[in-house]
Amino acid sequence: VVNTGAEDYKKFQEWQQVQEKSIGEAINSEIEKLGEKSKDPAVVQDTMNKAILSQIENIQKSAATLDLKDAQVNALKDKALEAMALGAKMISENDKLAKNPTPDAHKAFGELQAQLDKIAAEGQKIEAELATKYGPAPAPAPAPAPAQK
Repeated sequence: VVNTGAEDYKKFQEWQQVQEKSIGEAINSEIEKLGEKSKDPAVVQDTMNKAILSQIENIQKSAATLDLKDAQVNALKDKALEAMALGAKMISENDKLAKNPTPDAHKAFGELQAQLDKIAAEGQKIEAELATKYGPAPAPAPAPAPAQK
């Protein structure tokens, strides 16, 4: 049995970077389309939310095509997707909350936040175990320090 853990972990990290980049690009391109309206923070927030929500759907589809054999890496992927789905729910709850700040709306939002915190913590734990097992994500090389005299 070939241990694909290290490979899968690297594959997942690369996939994640691509997804984060695509969310960032989607947000930027939508905000650019706003033109003058981009001075209105509410419009910008709404636009960002819509861009994120549309990207989350693409990411979930893309995640289904990720061929990961390592159980732990798959668990990390599931946590990332779970966090994304919750993030999407929080965006819509936040909209409701802004329009109708009832105690129930606050409670619903608070519960989502608590769930998200829990999932994020679980994800970070898995990520830390994988990083310990397979080494951290490749970091960009630091700039050379000036020579000391």
